[in-house]
Amino acid sequence: MTKRFKRYGRCLLVIATLSLVAEMAHADKLVTTGGQTFVGKLRWLGSRKTYQLTKGQQVLTFAKDKVRSVSVDKPAGYDKAVAAVRAGNGKAGIPTLEKIVKQCVMLDWDRKAGVWLCRAYSQGKNYSKVISSYKKITRGIEDQRRVPSELRSAYWEALRATNRLPELERDMAKVIKTGDRPSAAKALIARGDVSMDKGDPKKALVDGYLRTILMFRDIQKVQAEALYKAGKAFDKLQDPRGEMFRKDLMERYSQTKYAVLAKEGK
Repeated sequence: MTKRFKRYGRCLLVIATLSLVAEMAHADKLVTTGGQTFVGKLRWLGSRKTYQLTKGQQVLTFAKDKVRSVSVDKPAGYDKAVAAVRAGNGKAGIPTLEKIVKQCVMLDWDRKAGVWLCRAYSQGKNYSKVISSYKKITRGIEDQRRVPSELRSAYWEALRATNRLPELERDMAKVIKTGDRPSAAKALIARGDVSMDKGDPKKALVDGYLRTILMFRDIQKVQAEALYKAGKAFDKLQDPRGEMFRKDLMERYSQTKYAVLAKEGK
């Protein structure tokens, strides 16, 4: 009888342990700047600028500047909505993505869903919604490095498309000054694009494309775009050095879309 009770006890312990592991696997997680980890149900309290974590009867609050990172489970419907945008049917994914952005404010998935939401709006050329969505998503973010580059790129594209150039130039200048190196490099390319829109290829080269090529050689993902656009700017100036930049592009970044465009003469 005693052995049977011990066996039952071990079974109950295993079940309890598995239940605890399963609970923790699906719990939200918050890591403080001091390295402490807390699990439970997370909420963002925007009016107080704090995170609230609930575990059972225990409720903890954390000031935003004391939090290093947060993570929550992937929201329902996210993958399906993203697949719709990828397939060019952004309209079908918008309702779910809007819901996720609203429900996951400052919980990481608002930014991830926001990237695809803005892409979906861009597909329909609804640039006013891109701009308003970007501002809502980034409202509480003080560190520019936490804004996904894809989200900011969609915002800049919308500002260009609606000719809101002063606002675009202010934001680019802020990113160049305070953003991380990849973001600053993208901002310089965008600055060059604005100068090209204004019919000033020389300024596009000096303040944008050439500066990116020379100062951000370590950021490989922007080099192909900068080389391609530098070549186009030299062409506008009827300067034969454009061909030199295209040659460099096709030799160093032959697998990129910009090399393909250059090869096709576009």
